[in-house]
Amino acid sequence: DVFYAIRLDSGWAAPVNVGYPINTPDDDIFYVISADGKRAYYSSSKPGGLGESDIYQINLDISLVDAVVLLKGRITFNGGDSLPNGARITVTDMESGETLPEVRPNPSTGKYILILSPGDRTRTYTITYEADSVQPIVEVIKVEATSAYTEIEKGVDLKNINFESKTLGTISMSGTVKDDNGKTIPGAKIVIKDNVSGKDIGTYFSNSESGFYYFVLDRGKNYNVSFEADGYLFQSANVNVPKKPEYSEIKKDIVLEKIKVGAKVTLNNLFFDSGKSTLRKESNLELDKLVKILKDYPEISIEIAGHTDSKGDDKLNEKLSQARAQAVVNYLIKKGIDKKRLIAKGYGEKLPVAPNTKPDGKPNPEGMQLNRRVEFKIIE
Repeated sequence: DVFYAIRLDSGWAAPVNVGYPINTPDDDIFYVISADGKRAYYSSSKPGGLGESDIYQINLDISLVDAVVLLKGRITFNGGDSLPNGARITVTDMESGETLPEVRPNPSTGKYILILSPGDRTRTYTITYEADSVQPIVEVIKVEATSAYTEIEKGVDLKNINFESKTLGTISMSGTVKDDNGKTIPGAKIVIKDNVSGKDIGTYFSNSESGFYYFVLDRGKNYNVSFEADGYLFQSANVNVPKKPEYSEIKKDIVLEKIKVGAKVTLNNLFFDSGKSTLRKESNLELDKLVKILKDYPEISIEIAGHTDSKGDDKLNEKLSQARAQAVVNYLIKKGIDKKRLIAKGYGEKLPVAPNTKPDGKPNPEGMQLNRRVEFKIIE
């Protein structure tokens, strides 16, 4: 890199890195100034040249950016020196949702450089390092509007999921996140929380090109796994991981629907005691996500629909499903949602999504569990 130093009466001050756009992750050396002091020349091996090292000219009235973070480093694959196929870096402004132009590392060296400039306000960026068929790495960087020029060097090692350690006592979950037209959703994220404690477990992002996601959960907990994206209804999964000293896998593809009339979601993390309509406190995480949607989109109204399996009396099932739907509506009203936007409807066992019995007439526990559900649907 190129440095400069200021001559003081007492001697030379400490050298200072001149930063971007002169210095890059590659070799930038042999800086000289022309006789008239208007131009400078230096040698650099950065990408885009005609040889291993090329000579570049700059005008000395160039202004080096002050409030900027220069993020640089190298991407590797599975701990080696190679670069994974399709390696890329995406940067998203978390406040505006704007995604900056994609950055590709040097295909020969894996080196990359990112320039994050906040402009007139402090910005928080999500940096996603990803490649084909690997687990993305996501980090958050905050750039203050008043910060001075800063360099951060970060090496990133992306791992193919086939090389992930299958640790005893864990469970992995993987699949794709796409919209109802089969297209990937840029910026789709997976938020994982402990249903019992409410503690944040982690946030992951699906691959922006393939929609692929992958994460590992420890055993002995009940997880609320929420798949989310701006402009879409969330989809949730309840993952109850018993304490067993073994490794196992869950494969699950997720489809997110745009927020529009007719869109429907099953609330998979609602919990009631058997035969009762009182919401258990573990349901709050799920319901608060619905509260957020209703507050973010005040123009929509929804129907809360309760459903049961076919076990028991038809009329009692309908009454129970109505009471459970009403319990959800009551929670939403307590959270400040106008009751005029909410309808509770109990359908009992009338609208199953899976068979309640097997072909031989015996009960089908898996199907019955799917049929015991509460959904919400946008009706206007």
